[in-house]
Amino acid sequence: MIRLFFLGLVFACATSAMGDPVRFVEITEIEDQPFTIPMTIEMEAATSSKVVLKLAGDLTEVHAALPALLSRVIDARCDREIALAVSEARAIKQTLRLRGQLQATLWRCDDNSTIATRLPRLNQTADIETVLSGRMINGCLVMRVVSTDLDFDGFTGAILDVTGLTRRFNRRLEERLDKTLRDRQSCISLPEEFEAFDTQITGGRFLDIGDGAIGAEIDATMEITAANFIELIHILGQAGKLGD
Repeated sequence: MIRLFFLGLVFACATSAMGDPVRFVEITEIEDQPFTIPMTIEMEAATSSKVVLKLAGDLTEVHAALPALLSRVIDARCDREIALAVSEARAIKQTLRLRGQLQATLWRCDDNSTIATRLPRLNQTADIETVLSGRMINGCLVMRVVSTDLDFDGFTGAILDVTGLTRRFNRRLEERLDKTLRDRQSCISLPEEFEAFDTQITGGRFLDIGDGAIGAEIDATMEITAANFIELIHILGQAGKLGD
């Protein structure tokens, strides 16, 4: 079904006037949750056969769910548990800014310790602000931590700041977040029929589509020749997509 959708989209792109946007709605799943994403494709003829595509998506539904999707325990070991609770996600130009709270619990845990016998060392809450970047590499959305700012609460927080432990904790947190994001990267898999058009995803980024609402933009190129266009017509005809 999704293959026919993409093929129909190519047909619409190929038969519409260059520069005339094509609009459609895509349904995608993130952690088994369906999300509706309104999409727009703008096209420009780079050469007589090469088409440059700019695909823009309105991620309003995903945006609303981001705090719940990103809130999780990001480090759990015998000697520590670090939990992130995201309260706000906002687009800033081509980055995402996350705000929330970090709960850090540390234990004394030697070789003989178990979860039941470990001794508590620190239980501290911090306000957190993290800025993430995203770009498309080899068809995959790769997110990276640009910066992280921690503000630990109370007297213990002041001690951590003075002793430099906040900076050390911040660096470790960024490393851990980076690893979590790498493990959860999303890749776009185009239908095999697109190979006939030599479709290449060349870039992608987050967008601020107004008042901090999150959007996304993907760049791609496609080669349309007489031979592969005829092939597309045959495929659409066999699928019954050319009739009334």
